[in-house]
Amino acid sequence: MFAHGITDCIAALAFLVSYFFFFDQDIYWAAVLFIIVLAVQFLIIHRVFNWKISNLMWVALGVGMTTVLVAMLFQHPDAIKWRPTVILWTISAVCFLALALGRKKVLQWILGKWMIFVESFWSGVCVVFALTYLLAGITNLVVAYVFSEQMWVIFVAFAWIVWHWIGSAVIRIVMPFMGKKIENEVIEMEADLPESE
Repeated sequence: MFAHGITDCIAALAFLVSYFFFFDQDIYWAAVLFIIVLAVQFLIIHRVFNWKISNLMWVALGVGMTTVLVAMLFQHPDAIKWRPTVILWTISAVCFLALALGRKKVLQWILGKWMIFVESFWSGVCVVFALTYLLAGITNLVVAYVFSEQMWVIFVAFAWIVWHWIGSAVIRIVMPFMGKKIENEVIEMEADLPESE
């Protein structure tokens, strides 16, 4: 998740700067640069740091390339404006589906096993992420269609920080209420471990 946040932040800043300063507010070429910057970062992460690219990062790149291609082919910037919402709603839908199917560790699939938590925590985090990303996707569309394109570009460059803060804040609020249940699960997990010789 940390790598995704950094890569998305750098690409979003490249999008913002290129939109206002290099491409004379041409959203199409700014979006192309966004995808190029994202892809180059993936190469650096994989080749230089030898880190695995998470499923979330692949989804972000795939959706980004698709929306930019559609926007350029049809000369309609709405496809680019929908990119954040498609990614956010995809994650939200996967989390809701996982909860409905009883697969509480879906976030481990999304995040690429960057963190390991007990089942209760994962289900709580899954609910928080599902709701946060659902609302974030709605917010993106509201800003995209109510405000000017320039305001949307500024918003989308910094929105990931706000969405992350909101999700983290809610998790910090929820965690103390789940503390006792998680503690009991950890005790049960430790009891199930084989005794060391």
